[in-house]
Amino acid sequence: MGQVLIGAAEFTRDIGAAPGGVLVRSDDGALDQIGDLLRLRGAALEVEELRIDGRSLEYDPTLSLGFRSVALPEQEETVIELAPAEQIVASATLEIVGQALFLRDRTAIVVEVGSRQQSQTDGFVNWQQGREEPTGSWTVLASGAPLRLLSQVEVNPRPFSPFAGDRLIFDVVVSNIEAGREIALEIFALDGRRLRRLVQTGRARAYRFEWDGRDGRGGITAPGLYLYEVGVSESGVARRGTFVVAY
Repeated sequence: MGQVLIGAAEFTRDIGAAPGGVLVRSDDGALDQIGDLLRLRGAALEVEELRIDGRSLEYDPTLSLGFRSVALPEQEETVIELAPAEQIVASATLEIVGQALFLRDRTAIVVEVGSRQQSQTDGFVNWQQGREEPTGSWTVLASGAPLRLLSQVEVNPRPFSPFAGDRLIFDVVVSNIEAGREIALEIFALDGRRLRRLVQTGRARAYRFEWDGRDGRGGITAPGLYLYEVGVSESGVARRGTFVVAY
């Protein structure tokens, strides 16, 4: 079986939810099939530059030349497609540079190689996993202060009207948790009554809650000032704030 050797990674992360940069480099990767698909498992990377044997490839969404890529935050993956003229048919050195939001202090990333031709023939991609001797993957280590468990909550629009056909959007990034944790948004009146509770379950990633302005019984809330709280189960950590409902 062919292999791709993963050589090194460079990564820095700022305080808060600022993205960091990551360099993925594979050396002397002898492939047993034409390689025109790359998958990075463990990071949704916004690819800025791709080089093969030191030669930069141009980003082209039509794939008539160069490459194109897509970041998949939900799956924590990145898929890169190479144009037909850029297929890897022998040993090559790949360098991938881009931006990603790493939500854990340690992030293992695995590089896999696939073929569009094989996918079209078999109906699935037979991914060949990258292999770094002896561990099978490399780990990105965060430098500097780690992300907080919960980022600041972004709330839009302000003010919010349930009669305008809009929904109130709550965006938050949750870091350093594994799958299966409960992330909850709760809406309260100023007297402390809980009007609505929205829940999602998942791992470290960006979350979006949408509220239609109705309470748990389906009634539209009255105009005024309201409180919200976003929390992670079993952590004791929450973010709180206010917003206005206006007619």
